[in-house]
Amino acid sequence: MSSRAERPPRFAAVPYTLVFLGVLAGLGVVALYGHQRGLPVIAGSLLAGAVLRAVLPGARAGLLAVRGRVLDVLTLTGLAALILGAPYLMSLISD
Repeated sequence: MSSRAERPPRFAAVPYTLVFLGVLAGLGVVALYGHQRGLPVIAGSLLAGAVLRAVLPGARAGLLAVRGRVLDVLTLTGLAALILGAPYLMSLISD
């Protein structure tokens, strides 16, 4: 049997699963109602992931912990900002 130190913490996949389900919900909103309603849902899910990564210790962050904490938070926040800014950038390009 493995010792307690070798096993991952219980519910370690919950933060990642919540972010993943939020992004899937956002994609569903995009498919049904368009990007103006769906992209903020996706960006909000990524920002929630950034907050979870910032406050949870590495072992409890589960799959959200990819690199260092600061890099993970900056990456998730940057992706959310890009996703929120995409409609604005698209409107600039199309004009």
